[in-house]
Amino acid sequence: MSKFHNWVNQTDEKLNRSVERLPRGARVLLLCALLPLTWLLLFASLTGRFGQWGPLMLLSGFAIAKVGRKLVTPHWRASSDTTKRRYSSFAAFLLPLFLFFFAMWQIPAAAKEGEAAVGLPLVAIWVLYALMAGPQEPDEFPLDNLRMRIARAAFFRVATNWCAIIGLIWLLSHMITDEKLRGPVFGASLTLVVGVTVASLKTYSRVRKLCTQIHAKAQSLIRNFEEFRTVEEPKELVKMRAAARRTWDDLSRLMSNRIDTGFHRYGIFVLPKEAIAKLEEKVMAAIDADPPTEDAQKPSLEDLRVIQIACERRLDDMA
Repeated sequence: MSKFHNWVNQTDEKLNRSVERLPRGARVLLLCALLPLTWLLLFASLTGRFGQWGPLMLLSGFAIAKVGRKLVTPHWRASSDTTKRRYSSFAAFLLPLFLFFFAMWQIPAAAKEGEAAVGLPLVAIWVLYALMAGPQEPDEFPLDNLRMRIARAAFFRVATNWCAIIGLIWLLSHMITDEKLRGPVFGASLTLVVGVTVASLKTYSRVRKLCTQIHAKAQSLIRNFEEFRTVEEPKELVKMRAAARRTWDDLSRLMSNRIDTGFHRYGIFVLPKEAIAKLEEKVMAAIDADPPTEDAQKPSLEDLRVIQIACERRLDDMA
């Protein structure tokens, strides 16, 4: 497995170098060609009309999407914060929009083949969102969009879970038509509904708990910075700086969690690694500033307050 991971990492590095060597115009043209091809392959593979070629088309779509992401990265990093904020808000709804149109187009087509097949597109929506929700997020995420990121991560996770359950119940109820089995089918369907209801409540409970802890740690760090400016003893300042670093460790660990799920492989992080690393530079600069003036702390304080504002609507000490 380690050899496979090494091969993946090496391939990723080679791809990065190849993209960086391309002229800007060539990157834009290639991106314009790959974007519709990616969506076409993903869309076609999920329709189930291509038999054994479907999985290969799906994997090809993901591979091309990976290349497209690499092509976008240099332009994204060169963009202003305002541009990043606008485009990240727009891009966040591309996947749900694609899933909506997929369902509206595929459900009537499936109904022609049989009533049971109508449930398959709903299950496919859940599968596609689970696979793509995290990777489609930009690495350099503007903090001003954090509140919406948290809200949509929880909402779309719950919505797609319900899509999957409704699709499964539809499949069960139309594939098992024996009257003697109606009772067990109803019991199984009811169990699925109860299960997804509990999962939905747990998702929002997780979000509230995560937001409460992040808000508390950000507040502690802000208080540490305020105390820096009033302390007079150098030894006391050294202790306070160590305490502030420990607080930052806790905060960065919390922001490295996924918002909508506890699983390691899929879901949306509170903040991507690059955004956390960028914030860490500002926080460490404020902690190590000598003297610890408000001007030196201002960049990190502004970001910490933005994080607090993003979390404050979901505070729940009882979660």
